[in-house]
Amino acid sequence: MSDQQGQGVLDNLSVLACVAPQLDEQLHAKIEALFPLLDKAVRSPQAVVRQSAAVCITELCDSMPVEGLRQVVLQMLPFMSDPLKQDYRRGLVELVYCKSG
Repeated sequence: MSDQQGQGVLDNLSVLACVAPQLDEQLHAKIEALFPLLDKAVRSPQAVVRQSAAVCITELCDSMPVEGLRQVVLQMLPFMSDPLKQDYRRGLVELVYCKSG
């Protein structure tokens, strides 16, 4: 990933985290469709991308708790015990830490 692409990812994650609480509930299905991409961001080898994705997911879970937590619990947390995916475990720990803080 180039520096410019990485900055674009960080910018988009920040914008999504900021506007998510303001969005109408009718848009929650479209936002929920972004969770597979956020899941990839949580698995990034780049710590800053993982952290930004964790903050973004936390904001989404705060603004749409049923849909957000369903995605986290069913699609992300099961991979926390995978010993071969260190970056993914780190990202999930960061996500849980952000959510608990």
